[in-house]
Amino acid sequence: MKIVSVIVLVSLVVACSGIKDEKPLEPFNEIPTLDELSGQWVSYDTVEMEPSIRNFRGQALANRDLTSFSYLASAPFSGGYHTGTIRINGESPEVDKFRWQPYQIQRHAKQRNLEIMSTNRMVPDQNVILWKIELTNNGSEATDINITQDMIGFMGNYSDKEWQWWYPYPTLDGVTTSRTDNLEFMRKFIGTGTTSTETIAMEFTGAKPVSKKMVLTWPSDKEIMGGNGFST
Repeated sequence: MKIVSVIVLVSLVVACSGIKDEKPLEPFNEIPTLDELSGQWVSYDTVEMEPSIRNFRGQALANRDLTSFSYLASAPFSGGYHTGTIRINGESPEVDKFRWQPYQIQRHAKQRNLEIMSTNRMVPDQNVILWKIELTNNGSEATDINITQDMIGFMGNYSDKEWQWWYPYPTLDGVTTSRTDNLEFMRKFIGTGTTSTETIAMEFTGAKPVSKKMVLTWPSDKEIMGGNGFST
């Protein structure tokens, strides 16, 4: 018993002396920075869902071009289809990689000798989205480029509607709460001018699922911008 008592006493002394030598933690030094919380650049073909921006009030989901967003919502306002693409020399570059950060998203693309990066933020608690577009000429000679940006103001004010997960969404046919594959295919082909695709859908005949070929269509950007009742 005496031997055991001595060992226990020595252990307590060592443990206590170790605690006394420790310096108190500075809580603010343990908080990670926004850059430490940020994601890495991710190739577009490995992304299941594109990054989004939020501001404690609204949201917007990036598309696979450099500037447009879909599912833009900030109650009571809801945006349909997408906000418009940028065109460089008549073409809408497709993103090759994304980066998400707590306060912004970034998109990157290349078009021949041009390297393009866009950055988007939402102003906290306001109905404001900020765009920053950077173009770098990696060629050995100066070049002239033509830049255009569609500004699609396809927005609805639904202060008299119920806002749930299925919030009201404007279309050319009127307001809806459904989310169809048509919009997702529009996002997939954004900037290409394509307005239809053939796909395989599952339908239930009785209790059995049956594969069926379907042609899905969606409006062109020109049709959206020319929609009655909306301004651009």
